[in-house]
Amino acid sequence: MVMPSTRQGVEAVIDRLGWRGQGAQARRCAGRGGGWEYSWALFSDRAKQRLLGAVAPAPEPAKPAFADRTEAWSWFEKLRDAVKDKARSRLVLLQQVEALEPVQAMWRHVAVQAVARANGV
Repeated sequence: MVMPSTRQGVEAVIDRLGWRGQGAQARRCAGRGGGWEYSWALFSDRAKQRLLGAVAPAPEPAKPAFADRTEAWSWFEKLRDAVKDKARSRLVLLQQVEALEPVQAMWRHVAVQAVARANGV
């Protein structure tokens, strides 16, 4: 069985297969909005495979672009002055974020927002 892609189609399958009467495999959602929650076990094997295929595999860890610091600095020094200036200004912003985190006991995203606001970025 292929799961339909519309809400009405899904509701029709739920009614036809009697999922809401499945006891522990279907339950009403608590809180505002209500609705229903269904166990994974109710889905067909084909639907389970499609759902598993929709999950992206974990990305490979990034490989360093350079073998060592010397190679990285050599590459940096070959850049145009405008590019190097932009990189330096971004480095200052990153250093400000890192400085705020431990001193102010800030979460990183709050520190980023504070630095961005202070620097008009």
